[in-house]
Formats: sequence, C-alpha cells, structure tokens
Amino acid sequence: PEPHDGKDVGTVFIGVASALGVSSFEYSFDGDRQSIREQACDAALARLLAALGDLGYRS
Repeated sequence: PEPHDGKDVGTVFIGVASALGVSSFEYSFDGDRQSIREQACDAALARLLAALGDLGYRS
C-alpha cells in the first residue's frame, strides 16, 4: 500500500451513529494489508459493542 490523500498506510476511520449521536474515531494500524483489515474489523466491532452498551443492550 501507498499513502493516500496525505494519510499514512494503516490509517483507518471508523464511524458510529446511534440514537445518542454520531462519533468518529481515527486509528493507525501497523502491518500488511490483511493485518490492517483484521485490526480495523476488531476495532469496528469493539466500537459497535460499546455503542450497544451505551444504549442499554447487554450481551
């Protein structure tokens, strides 16, 4: 991968929208393309679980 639009390789943005509002998060992951994808998925799922918890959902 190459830097894109001035952002380093591994830069990932995750957005969450719920009844409580909208939030965005910037991450900087290391590794190859597959590793960055896996880290991004893990972070997105963690943010989703946190948002559901904020809304009162419990696992």
